[in-house]
Amino acid sequence: MIVSEHALRQYILKVNKIENPSEKTVVKLRNTLERLVGLAKPVKLNPREEIIRLLNNNCREAKYLYYYGVVFVVVDDVMVTCYSKRKNELILEV
Repeated sequence: MIVSEHALRQYILKVNKIENPSEKTVVKLRNTLERLVGLAKPVKLNPREEIIRLLNNNCREAKYLYYYGVVFVVVDDVMVTCYSKRKNELILEV
């Protein structure tokens, strides 16, 4: 799986909350992100959320993977983004 630069930036800013990481830190976090995705389990969002996301993704179907509070969004075998699970977001295991 390819990790997009956007997904890496989101992981650094929103999940790790690091504003200006060094190059060494970015490399370490990319490796960590790739490892976490390998451990993540496929999930489904609630139907309403799924429709909203489908529209946001230009009607491209996405796979959602989940691992300890982090949701990874994968389209066409590319991780396009990731984010911390929202407080009221309903995630169902597949």
